[in-house]
Amino acid sequence: MHLFVSGCPRSGTTALTRLLNLHPSIVVGLERYKNVFGRQKFVTKDMFEADRFFDFHPDDSNFLPEKSQQARDFYEKARTKFPTATFIGDKYPQFFRFYGGIFKNLPDAKIVFIFRDPSYVAQSWERRSLDSSDWPSKNDARRAIAYWNDALAYTLAYTQIKKSAFVFVDYEQFFAGREQSLIELFHLVGAEVTRAIQDTVAQEAADEFKRSQEVLARDVELSRALQNEIKEDADRNLYRRAQRIVEQQKARAELQAETGVQGSDGPNRT
Repeated sequence: MHLFVSGCPRSGTTALTRLLNLHPSIVVGLERYKNVFGRQKFVTKDMFEADRFFDFHPDDSNFLPEKSQQARDFYEKARTKFPTATFIGDKYPQFFRFYGGIFKNLPDAKIVFIFRDPSYVAQSWERRSLDSSDWPSKNDARRAIAYWNDALAYTLAYTQIKKSAFVFVDYEQFFAGREQSLIELFHLVGAEVTRAIQDTVAQEAADEFKRSQEVLARDVELSRALQNEIKEDADRNLYRRAQRIVEQQKARAELQAETGVQGSDGPNRT
């Protein structure tokens, strides 16, 4: 099965992908084909076969083994898991712009979509626009909200077409729940979870969740005027709809755990 991670940029897609990759049956790239997706907006099956996935072209992405030790370590571990992995895919926040192309070529694909309170997303964009040499200065807090609205709107619309293909993750709830949230997510995507896997994941996820606690503790430090703009422009109805889907997922998971009966197929219409 093909597994993809999507969400408005600066919503926790990278941290979520690293955590998903702790499962022995999951190999999800960290923007393995970022530049390909950005230029051409398509996904094909051969991109997730070993011969291509580990054939790193210079123009594929900016996170490649030849460019950093971190990337070398990440893909070396992925290579060892790949032959027996049952979920293979990639993380690219803006997958929400071409879900149709994904499902056309990979009809079995599953999308994990992470969303976060718009004020914190906007703050992260604002910081990057002021401090980072590799982040366009035009991508500030105001522009973040347009992306945030699009990510939620496109994804929620597509759940009406491919309901069972989507798993929604609320950033704050997920990272506050730590290891238990991750185990629940594995169940939601259909990955087997044994006691041994739970024990290993709890140990290996500790550092990632420690970093997340520091992020969760931050206050919004944007100006009052900018916060008011965000409050006015961010479509909170979309946010509430996404949160309801998370609640429905949790209710179905609890029902299945209690009765052993599979819940309804995918997110309900909201």
